[in-house]
Amino acid sequence: MSAQPKIYYSEADYLEIEQTATYKSEYINGEIYAMAGGSTNHNRIVGNLYVAIGSYLKRKKCKFFPSDMKIYVPKHPFYAYPDVSIVCEKPEYSLLTNHAITNPSVIIEVLSKSTENYDKSLKFDLYSKIQTLKEYILISSTDRHVMIYRRNSNDYWELSTNEHSIEKTIFITEIGLEIPLFDIYEDSEIE
Repeated sequence: MSAQPKIYYSEADYLEIEQTATYKSEYINGEIYAMAGGSTNHNRIVGNLYVAIGSYLKRKKCKFFPSDMKIYVPKHPFYAYPDVSIVCEKPEYSLLTNHAITNPSVIIEVLSKSTENYDKSLKFDLYSKIQTLKEYILISSTDRHVMIYRRNSNDYWELSTNEHSIEKTIFITEIGLEIPLFDIYEDSEIE
């Protein structure tokens, strides 16, 4: 049996498909990848982040976007749906749609077993091409573990926080918000 040839889509085709699709997909260099649904833990953690970040940013310059807003990296091209995006300047959009921001300051991904390697490697590599991005935060949904990567003044990414203890906090430098891990993992089923 021979392998099926890959199908490549233009960005315009992808965006048209997304308008009527019943599920979210990400786009990388002409290929479309369906996203898996989130677990109970994933959804609780994301909900806790929405409450903490959304309420903190009310009436502030930086704006919070939930997972329905795409991020666009034009150099590759790449469209993705991060769990949380924060934009600290006037939002800029893809030339093809106003549903894909090009200038996030902070991106947060809640990891699952099926996406962890992708979020830590290829996705991080693609996101890191966004010059406005200052922090990339990875939060595990299977154990209490948070990693924060920050872009330094030399334009290199450093792992600046790697927390495991529920008594600790994380600090989102770009917006000046400290969140206890207890609040992030509240009501999750993680021991």
